[in-house]
Amino acid sequence: MTIFNKTYKIKIYRDDELGMGSLPGLQYDRIYNPYNIDTNDIDYFSVLSVDIDSEKNSKIAFIGILFSTGKDIAILKNDKLFVLFFSMIIEIDLHTLDIFTHDIAEYQCFSIYEFDSGYIIHGEMEIVKLNKNLEVEWSEMGADIFVNPDRDDVFRIENDMIHVIDWDGRKYVFDKDGNDGLNHFYKLRKSIDNNMQLSD
Repeated sequence: MTIFNKTYKIKIYRDDELGMGSLPGLQYDRIYNPYNIDTNDIDYFSVLSVDIDSEKNSKIAFIGILFSTGKDIAILKNDKLFVLFFSMIIEIDLHTLDIFTHDIAEYQCFSIYEFDSGYIIHGEMEIVKLNKNLEVEWSEMGADIFVNPDRDDVFRIENDMIHVIDWDGRKYVFDKDGNDGLNHFYKLRKSIDNNMQLSD
């Protein structure tokens, strides 16, 4: 993935030349291991490389096992870069190279989008709405994972509505407050049934 503004050009990619017990070397200005992976105890780990092209070029390596490298894994806003890395967002101050982490989900996340003065995250198990400070406003799950190998339209945002399809082909439409219009009555019926069982 490559994104840019007037000051920075950022290239984000998996560094396939590293791993299998080898740590990133001197080609990186910063090496960050947010999940504290012990690279001596595992046979394989991956490195997400962030190349920063500006007046002062820099390279940062993030060590992990599972992470997305799709076309929508990062957002560049002025001097801030926000990168999805498994279940967290890594915030990079491009001027100082200071790094901050924000835990946003329990499972892997695939993409991030600006939405309703904040952000929407498409995760494997949940759709997450963040405010502008990267704080979780709401999180919604489906009957199955939000992945479908037979479709390329699993996630989309249209007219301020979030459309998602799960593994079994079920469709969900969330509004900006996390309400699922398609499955509202199903959830209401399930909630009533559960309450009746508890009262029995």
